[in-house]
Amino acid sequence: EITSSIAGSNEGTLFAVLDKTRTPMGGRLLKRWINQPLNALPPIKRRLAATAELTKNSDIRKNATEVLTHIGDLERLNTKICTGRANPREMNALKSILTEIQNLQSTISSVTSEALSSIRAGLHPLHEIVSLIGTAIEPDPPLALVDGGVIRKGFNPELDDLRTLAFSGKSWIAELQKTERERTGISSLKVGFNNVFG
Repeated sequence: EITSSIAGSNEGTLFAVLDKTRTPMGGRLLKRWINQPLNALPPIKRRLAATAELTKNSDIRKNATEVLTHIGDLERLNTKICTGRANPREMNALKSILTEIQNLQSTISSVTSEALSSIRAGLHPLHEIVSLIGTAIEPDPPLALVDGGVIRKGFNPELDDLRTLAFSGKSWIAELQKTERERTGISSLKVGFNNVFG
């Protein structure tokens, strides 16, 4: 009963005692560390040096913990994105997580231990993707793409034109009639719509 009990829960396990992680990713990593402990001295010393640094610098530790509480399950989200199963709200969640990664990078900017420095160097906030998601996707989009209303107005002029056609048909026909009257010089020209011919 190291990571799960006979009943199938974490309660009463070694993992439950040790788990102070703030993200689902941290919980999974801790389980891997418990199930596959280090057995070589250099990586053990490397991990202990990082632990000692965070124990000594309580401000860095507390600030990093606070940032981590705002980071969701990036691993699972990444899998959904790579397999094309992420919905619009999850894309906005990615933007929020990447913003928090930038905050985490700033929080641990002064660390010196090898393990923590390596983590800091591996953090990439991906500003271009944050900007693209913020520009392209509505702040509160529907859950599914098929519901529409996912892409922000102004992001794609062609899409904006198609939306206008779909939802403002009468005004578009009136505008077309006006334009055609001016172009042809026929003041009595009429453009209409019916359900049979369109």
